[in-house]
Amino acid sequence: MIDGRMDHFWEYAGSSVVESGAAQWALFLQRLQQSAGDLRLILFVKQRMYDETPLKVRHAKGRTKGPAQAITKVLQTRYRLGVVVKVKATGELLCFAGWAPT
Repeated sequence: MIDGRMDHFWEYAGSSVVESGAAQWALFLQRLQQSAGDLRLILFVKQRMYDETPLKVRHAKGRTKGPAQAITKVLQTRYRLGVVVKVKATGELLCFAGWAPT
């Protein structure tokens, strides 16, 4: 709760998840870069997917009485990262992949 109210709780919670997810991926990639002496980058993949779904949504229309309906596009995105590295000492391949919150 913020200031004793739940008005914007889910907005803050969602923002926190997105920001912390981006920070975790940044830290992970930074650690890989610091290990560059021991690892060789083989593949780095970024993948973004999105979906636009038209939906009928009820909304308040200006100052008129009663809600109105409108066709609205809801956009959903997903972002995935993947890294394949080779351990120089052993020749072992390591694959790391996961979704970043969007």
